[in-house]
Amino acid sequence: MTTHPATSSGAPPVTRASRPRPLGALNHVGLALAGLLALVDLGGVLLVEPPSGSSAQNGPPAEVLWFAFAMGVVTLVGVALAWAGRWRTPAPRVAAVARILSALTAVPAFFVGGVPAALVVWGAVTVLLTVAAVVLVLVRPRRA
Repeated sequence: MTTHPATSSGAPPVTRASRPRPLGALNHVGLALAGLLALVDLGGVLLVEPPSGSSAQNGPPAEVLWFAFAMGVVTLVGVALAWAGRWRTPAPRVAAVARILSALTAVPAFFVGGVPAALVVWGAVTVLLTVAAVVLVLVRPRRA
């Protein structure tokens, strides 16, 4: 009896329905936006002055900046892997989760007193752009 090499391993054969779909145009736009937001996170450590003492006058705490930096790195890795791979790999989801966690660091700026208006506006813009990026990254690509 002759067995086919693809089915002799015991794994189910790869069918057209089970193959991951390639990323769509909207996914690429979302990944590009997520990558740009990640680069902003990386630059935040260098550009934003952490507050001195207990005041929030100068900017976010150093811990928030470093957490955003780490989420920026995770996002860039996820974006790079997703761009090179397929939609069903975990890379787009990792990038989306990292973006969400990074955006959550901006939320206290809306409720803490003494935060400069420019930082509140910047936080709102980044949260809205993050929502757009996550939706675009996770939207299911159309069938070809």
